[in-house]
Amino acid sequence: MSAHTRTARGIARGGRWLLTGLFLLVVVAIVVHSIPALVGAEASYVVLSGSMHPTMDAGDVVFVYQTDPATIEAGDVVTYMRASDNIPVTHRVIEVVGTGTEPAFVTKGDANEDIDPGTVAASNVIGVVPAVTIPSVGELVFVLPEFGRVILVVQTPIGFGALIALPMLGFLTLELRDILRNRKRASDAAESATTDREGTVEATADTLVGSTHALESEELEPAADDVTLAPGDLNVATLVLVVFAGYAVFVANLLRTAPTVTAAVAVTGCAVIALSIKYGLFAVEPAQTDEEALPALPGETAPSSTWPSEAVGPSLPGIDRRNW
Repeated sequence: MSAHTRTARGIARGGRWLLTGLFLLVVVAIVVHSIPALVGAEASYVVLSGSMHPTMDAGDVVFVYQTDPATIEAGDVVTYMRASDNIPVTHRVIEVVGTGTEPAFVTKGDANEDIDPGTVAASNVIGVVPAVTIPSVGELVFVLPEFGRVILVVQTPIGFGALIALPMLGFLTLELRDILRNRKRASDAAESATTDREGTVEATADTLVGSTHALESEELEPAADDVTLAPGDLNVATLVLVVFAGYAVFVANLLRTAPTVTAAVAVTGCAVIALSIKYGLFAVEPAQTDEEALPALPGETAPSSTWPSEAVGPSLPGIDRRNW
């Protein structure tokens, strides 16, 4: 194999894994944003401004958990619905005012100098953003950094085409090329094998007939537990799974319901497994070929993996072939 061929194959394999990673990134972003209940959250939002820097930045995905307003304390990060325009805002509580079952909260962005105008009623609070304080590190809130940028891009027609349609087109092109290439290789190999065996067909005809009668006289049971997947079948299956994965992600992004997102995750996972097997990430034991399954014919030797004592040949009186 030439250096040019190895380089071309390396580039092709790297391109496939790049497309796979990009596709998975989009799927993960859609899943976590569409169904926050998968992580036990009440809701999830994309941060649009830097008012809470450095706790969270624009482009992060924030997860909000429903909490009893009476348990909210100063220092908690809450998401509330602004009464004036019904826009969700995530800021920090700096003071709790009022008592009883209807407390109110004074909020402020970590990067803002002034507090938010007015107070936030308990009925407008959506939930609390979980946070943990680590010594020498500081406070960490439950967010997915930068994933929101992917979600915002996917929600636009151009972005969806760039992150979904283009990777799908790349997959289809590469898989179709592999299918056509494998068919050509199989055809060439069959023609070569036919040419090589034409000179020996007449010489072994009688032996083959005798062996056929011997095999027909035996009761052969098929191996019901064996499943064989030819390379061509794997190519077609991978191609179909990739197409359905793209369609499932499109529907999940459009409807954003639990069944559609679950289907998108399942089909995408199957497509990734098929791609991993196809390109050697998972080792699959090759199926036994017909030549290995059939007994050797008289005058032929057993495969190279067998011991000499198992070779087919005449036995000599008084000589133990195991000692050869």
